[in-house]
Amino acid sequence: MPDPTTSSPPVGKRRIAINTAAMGLSQVVTVAVSLIFLPLLVRAFGLATYGVFMLSVTVAGYTYLLDLGIGVQVVRMVAERLTGEEGEGVPGVVASAAVLFAMAGVVAAAAMIVVGVVAGVLFRVTPAQADLLRSLLWIGAAYQLWYWPASTARHALGGYQRYDALAWTTIASTTLYAVSIVYVLVSGRGPVALTVLNVAAGTAVSLVTMWLLWRSARRASGRFSPSVATMREMLRSGFPVFLVQVAHAVNRQHTDRLVLGIVIGPAAVALYEIAAKVSALVSQAGDLVVSAILPVAAGLSVKGEHANIRALFLRGAKYTSVLVAPVTVVLLLIAQPFIRAWFGPGFSASVPVAQALLLAQLLVPLYLIGDSILIGMDRFSRWTPWALTLAAVNLVASVLLVLRFGLVGVALGTLLAYVLEFPVYGRMLTRETGVGFVAWLRASMLPTYPLLAVPAVVCLAGLQTGLRTSIPGLAAIGVVAVTAYWAAAWRVSLNGVERGQVRSFVRGFFPSGRTGADGDVS
Repeated sequence: MPDPTTSSPPVGKRRIAINTAAMGLSQVVTVAVSLIFLPLLVRAFGLATYGVFMLSVTVAGYTYLLDLGIGVQVVRMVAERLTGEEGEGVPGVVASAAVLFAMAGVVAAAAMIVVGVVAGVLFRVTPAQADLLRSLLWIGAAYQLWYWPASTARHALGGYQRYDALAWTTIASTTLYAVSIVYVLVSGRGPVALTVLNVAAGTAVSLVTMWLLWRSARRASGRFSPSVATMREMLRSGFPVFLVQVAHAVNRQHTDRLVLGIVIGPAAVALYEIAAKVSALVSQAGDLVVSAILPVAAGLSVKGEHANIRALFLRGAKYTSVLVAPVTVVLLLIAQPFIRAWFGPGFSASVPVAQALLLAQLLVPLYLIGDSILIGMDRFSRWTPWALTLAAVNLVASVLLVLRFGLVGVALGTLLAYVLEFPVYGRMLTRETGVGFVAWLRASMLPTYPLLAVPAVVCLAGLQTGLRTSIPGLAAIGVVAVTAYWAAAWRVSLNGVERGQVRSFVRGFFPSGRTGADGDVS
């Protein structure tokens, strides 16, 4: 089977290794900040007030759908143009995207203003909570006018595969967010002050990102001027991605929060957020593994290297499963003692929600890499009707189940959508890549999932000890359980060629003194 990393993508293995390490560091910082500060904010603001804050964040999250799939198209188009002479046409792509994003910012700001006006009617909140939500939304509306055009730089850096630079800006943003929280906690201020400080931090970080793009693209040829043809291509190719992004927003946690805010109230939103943070640990691990795949897949696709795309899919699915699936199993088993140690016994309602959300993600590593590959091949439109159908199923199920089961009902709706998604998406993905469905499962699932019994046994044994009563103890149990799985997978799941690839990838973190023209280790 060909090795996609030995083809001729825009950068070499060393760049991919550096990107992965940098993104991993940024994820660790982000997770650490979430774990440390979430319980402090809930106690400082109160459960209901923190729920109002999260409702404002959720509404802002929905405005990000106005991306219309343009962001991933910027990554793809920049990566494709970098295969040419000196990146010809990259400035035009950036300028075109900036114009489209500026228009999206105006629409996003208007939408948040309108939601702020009707907040007291739309959500199950008190008059004081409605006033607070309105203030938070209007502050966010002002920020949209800057955020959208400025975000062009981040997407373009993705096309350059400068995920190391993006990771450092993420770390800077998270650090500023942590400083803002500390200031709010110490000064006794509330959500409005935290939102204003976050806007200031986001503005500062985006300026740095724009400067990093200028440094990366200053030798690219072409005029920095928008092109109607380029904008049309972005919208055409991005529209299927946009529709799937809408479906993802419904299938994932944004809609769950809105349903809870409308049916139950902001306190339920806060309890759900606690569970969602535990589930997000798996999502972040998965995003890290596949973060650098899109530009690589786009480069392979534009060169017609279909065999390498198939190899990228099969091995990527296997490696993602090895890295992410045991984390899901461990978090599923320690969710109850973890939330108890993290927040206390008064938050037990979050436990079954976290377990349902984690169970929903158990099979996701098998096809997580698929989105990046299909977008890179410009074939993502095939998934659009199925994604919208599953989103409708999730939405209807969440509304019905929350009325019957309360807080956990929205998580059960999400679980149902994921169960249905696995066979449908798997069939479509294997057909588009030319890999048989059975061959995909044999190559990725059979060598990896039976071994999940190893971390499960280790974890259950650890939970019988005194380690279960503290977060450091639970972290130790998790580390031992996941490490035991990886050790078993190294010997059982990976063949000699794959172990050699892993060693080669790890060596990419360390310069050997001789480098090729593209910066790869010779």
